[in-house]
Amino acid sequence: MAALGIQLNSKHIIELGTHTGNSAYVLAYANRTLNNNNKITTFDIQLKDRILVDNTNITYLIKDLFNKDIRENNRDFLLSSDIIFIDIDPHEGILEYDMYIWLKDNKYKGLILFDDIHLGRGHMGSTSGHSMQEFWNKVDKSDKIDLTSVGHWSGTGLVCFYPENYTFLLD
Repeated sequence: MAALGIQLNSKHIIELGTHTGNSAYVLAYANRTLNNNNKITTFDIQLKDRILVDNTNITYLIKDLFNKDIRENNRDFLLSSDIIFIDIDPHEGILEYDMYIWLKDNKYKGLILFDDIHLGRGHMGSTSGHSMQEFWNKVDKSDKIDLTSVGHWSGTGLVCFYPENYTFLLD
């Protein structure tokens, strides 16, 4: 995750699922060490024990962007971001798929990074019988890259609707 922040400069990153703020803090790593000017906005539906650090360009907001009305009211903000990182509880893939379809339908031109894409049914984060693995299998093959080998043990997936706009170096 820190490598992602280092490679970006003057980008707008949205995180959905702040939890304690650890991921936002890591995404802001380059802001602290290389003076990169990445702006990070992280959203969650409730306050947790968060890491609050000054001088990171992190904005913490309590707002449910998976709610259709709230998402629509924040449409331009979402669609203007360079990267959206999604790591929410529960890990069932239902809300993630809804967001994926909404972004695709609205011609989002940035990248979407999903965590936990290989968690299957029966995982403690899934109570509905759905799974992140099922969600990831429904994502169009032409839109996705599995980055688990360089990401999180439970799966890291990248979605790019316009691959011609990007160069990926995965070696």
